[in-house]
Amino acid sequence: SISIRTRSAFDRDGRFASLEAGLSHNALIADYGAGFYLDSQGHEFSATYGDFLDEAKKWAFALTLNSRSTPYASQSVDTRSWATVSNSANLAGGAAYAGKLVPTGLFLQEFFDQIDQDGLTLAVDYRPTADDRVKFNASYTLRDSRRGRQLQDIRYDTDYQFWRTAAPIEMTGDTITRFTSDNRLFRQVRDFYENQELLNFSIDGEHDRGDGRLTWLTGFNRGSFDGDPN
Repeated sequence: SISIRTRSAFDRDGRFASLEAGLSHNALIADYGAGFYLDSQGHEFSATYGDFLDEAKKWAFALTLNSRSTPYASQSVDTRSWATVSNSANLAGGAAYAGKLVPTGLFLQEFFDQIDQDGLTLAVDYRPTADDRVKFNASYTLRDSRRGRQLQDIRYDTDYQFWRTAAPIEMTGDTITRFTSDNRLFRQVRDFYENQELLNFSIDGEHDRGDGRLTWLTGFNRGSFDGDPN
């Protein structure tokens, strides 16, 4: 949930209300097709209402509801370290590349996140005099997250002799492909869930006395965390 400490009927001179909403679209997630487990559409919503509670205008409250669903995805291609092509006669089609730098491996990564969060915040403000202010704050937040990653780690010859003719080199335009028994392909998959519940309650006050101000704060916080029960 969001903080509404500065939102008060005292600050707005009476009743107030606000509404904010937005939609998002993740084109990368949409490219994976209809069967993909993440939704390409996201949203954000927040509504706040506040007013005085009594005719003397010593008590005021503000209530906020908010909801957010955020899909996220990214892709990346990175290289491992680089090695120099051997200047050996034992080359097949790769002589023109002798002395050039080539990567010793590639990383292909995809990251996926889905975060859904809903919250409720209540603030009650008590100002018996112009010099005394006491505020009660309570909030509840429920957050569900799913985080995933796929990684392919392609490693070429362990001795960096990438261009030797243990296997033919396949060239298509500017693309060169070679795999031998020395190549290695590692794949890592991560997919886990989080469920968080947060409850906050606090009371704080300000009291002006002459040229000084006394402030105090006390509160309670409780949080729980669970993974996927299945």
